[in-house]
Amino acid sequence: MYKKVTEADIEEFEAKYRGSDSEKTDLKELYTKYKGNMNMNNYLLYHIVKSETVLL
Repeated sequence: MYKKVTEADIEEFEAKYRGSDSEKTDLKELYTKYKGNMNMNNYLLYHIVKSETVLL
């Protein structure tokens, strides 16, 4: 039915997605949805594929 997803597939997707127009569009849409509130309570970055958060 579906092809088995490998770690290499995920790494390839990440390489293509990071910095892409698609990622920028996703981020802008979520930023608007959460009214610019990017704190951990809204989990905005959890909705972006392969995003990483840094706690300060």
